[in-house]
Amino acid sequence: QYFHDVVGSPYYVAPEVLLKHYGPQADVWSAGVILYILLSGVPPFWAETESGIFRQILQGKLDLESDPWPNISDSAKDLIRKMLERDPRQTITAHEALCNPWIVDDRVAPDKPLDSAVLSRLKQFSAMNKLKKMALRVIAERLSEEEIGG
Repeated sequence: QYFHDVVGSPYYVAPEVLLKHYGPQADVWSAGVILYILLSGVPPFWAETESGIFRQILQGKLDLESDPWPNISDSAKDLIRKMLERDPRQTITAHEALCNPWIVDDRVAPDKPLDSAVLSRLKQFSAMNKLKKMALRVIAERLSEEEIGG
């Protein structure tokens, strides 16, 4: 089944969602974004505006070279590449992601702690999202019934 409405939070939206023709692979993309953020502390596609984020997503230039990526295993990067494949026909399925060696094989994932810079960026990203949510709540509370109704 395919869907045609643009839905989702900007950082996590798959390219096919922006193109208004998507299926279950869009969820694999979003999970790939979450994995990228957990490993690096920053979203894979970033811009100052929502439209800028969408442009970055559609271009699909994935940075797996700059810090902290040299310290992250090749198998983790391989999984991210497969989850953040722009062509949904080439994106791995959720089942394939869950069966990936980086997920199922304890020997593949290193047991060293997160780099302090990554931890700091994760905290900053989390705080930014909380601030944005709070700002939207304040705006929503100040809207009149006419403004809400359109």
